Amino acid sequence: MEQSREDDARRNKESETGAKDEMVVYFSIPVFFAIIILAACGVVLADVVTSIWGFAVSSLSSSSSHVKAWWHSRPVLLFRLGGVTTLRQKLNDPFAMCQDSMEPGEKVRTLSCNHMFHYGATVKCQKTLDEWLLKEEMSCPICRGIPHPVLPWKRPPPSLLML
Repeated sequence: MEQSREDDARRNKESETGAKDEMVVYFSIPVFFAIIILAACGVVLADVVTSIWGFAVSSLSSSSSHVKAWWHSRPVLLFRLGGVTTLRQKLNDPFAMCQDSMEPGEKVRTLSCNHMFHYGATVKCQKTLDEWLLKEEMSCPICRGIPHPVLPWKRPPPSLLML
């Protein structure tokens, strides 16, 4: 009688352990595939971002020819007076590089940190900014942030962009 109780207890223990083992197997397979899918998505996303930028951000400071190519490929924006109060205030602010203010309809370059610089309005300002970016390891002269290519969906709002 006592042995049958021990046998029953052993069988119950084995069935509980077996159920736990099966649950671990059933749980770990979906988790494993989810991890593989997330890793693949990360690789694809990195490839897409790199193809949008043209080259990796880390390679920007490695060669001045890459920096020059990237800088000259930046879009030139035409700003106009609009209903945006901050733009009106910005038009009166002097640029950090040459202390000259921006005029409506003037071409400007923007870095990813949203700081603006003259483009072709004053030769001094454009040369100074280019030289700064090449000498100072790609840091913004105003905030010292590292500029990187602006993704297409982060362009200025249409009210600021002269179409």
